[in-house]
Amino acid sequence: NECELGKDDCNATAMEICINTRGSFNCALPTPIPTREPTRNPTRKPTIPSERDILVSFYHATNGDNWRENTWLTLPDHCDWYEVVCNADGKVIALKLSDKNIDGTLPKELGQLSMLVILDLESNKLKGKMPNTLGQLTDLEELWLNNNSLDGTISNALGQLTNLKKLYLGYNNFSGPIPNELGQLINLGRLYVNHNNLSGPIPNALGQLINLDQLDVSSNIFLSGKIPNSLCNMSYLRIDCGLVECECCASC
Repeated sequence: NECELGKDDCNATAMEICINTRGSFNCALPTPIPTREPTRNPTRKPTIPSERDILVSFYHATNGDNWRENTWLTLPDHCDWYEVVCNADGKVIALKLSDKNIDGTLPKELGQLSMLVILDLESNKLKGKMPNTLGQLTDLEELWLNNNSLDGTISNALGQLTNLKKLYLGYNNFSGPIPNELGQLINLGRLYVNHNNLSGPIPNALGQLINLDQLDVSSNIFLSGKIPNSLCNMSYLRIDCGLVECECCASC
């Protein structure tokens, strides 16, 4: 094999090899084997649901077909649906759906209604836990969830709602403590957590709420502690005197 015998004539430094080209033997660099680039999946951005999609999720999660006075899903524009209020840009700013036979759980998607100012779901049949995503509704000024059957703890995430002025959580089955984080709600004027199964002391942090004018913590047989003296000038204060100490309360 002449190619084999003549291989030393090739440039070993350049890694040449002896090849047979149409009967003659020559030195050449080996042909590189092409390499395949690894397959990469394009990075997908998370899909952001439209506000209409969010409302549809809420409708199905709460047995919407059995609501009272309901026009949801029947009109193409969700801003025309019953008790849905939108601003000039078509963003949902209010849901006023008290006493509409709404029965089910609150979907986490509600927290994506970023411009919502009023969420009124009072006197319905809501059950299950309060989703932490409600803490994303940073424009919210009024939250009405009273007179339902919600359970679990009051979400600490509500402390992020610094524009909140009215918080109604009474007449549910909430348990555990009143979150200290509610003391961050600097604009809060009304706080109702009465008729639940709340336990533990009244948070001292509530004493920081200089705008708080109405507070009802009554009918929570496991509550204890003391009403901060800084709240003694409120127009409405209701507690259980045998459980909660209040130096400034004339009567209960």
